Amino acid sequence: RILATKRYPRRVARMIFGTRRAYQRARQFSADIYHIHDAEMLPAALMLRRRGCRVIYSSHEDAPRDILSKHYLTPAIRPLIAWLVELVERSICPRLSAIVTPTDTIAARMRRLNPRVEIMRNYPCLEDYEWTARQSPPQSSDIVYSGAITRARGIQEIIEALALLPTSCSTRLRLAGAFAPAALASEVARLPGWRRV
Repeated sequence: RILATKRYPRRVARMIFGTRRAYQRARQFSADIYHIHDAEMLPAALMLRRRGCRVIYSSHEDAPRDILSKHYLTPAIRPLIAWLVELVERSICPRLSAIVTPTDTIAARMRRLNPRVEIMRNYPCLEDYEWTARQSPPQSSDIVYSGAITRARGIQEIIEALALLPTSCSTRLRLAGAFAPAALASEVARLPGWRRV
């Protein structure tokens, strides 16, 4: 069952009002576990913990370091915001029921704050594919990139890798998402691998 809250198009409004609204919505229900996915929701997580709720934080990225690559923030203020996010994590994460991370590096950082850390890797399993790195890939296949299309998420490297495929391979990259920033689209469109996008 999806219990939606109001969508705020501006990031600052989402962080302030969206977090508050999500907390108000969450406390209307007595869930067994509350699972948050963004550092901006940590204040709501703390309020839920104060009510005796079990709250898990999915630290799916190194949030303070991730802020340093946010294109929509002025480069001069990124270190300050990263420092503030780290301060919030340091004060709230020790009080949470558990933390889930995808990597050993993030887990090591989070274990300094809270001993209840689980690593849930979200990497593809090579056994799920019919071919391995030692074999040639299928002659016809598509690659799907879904989500925000950003430099930090490797779009440039993916397109550069497409240019390395043999001409006999008809693999194409299908993009599902918006470029951030929008100017990145024209930049990567000049790369040789773009003909396969």
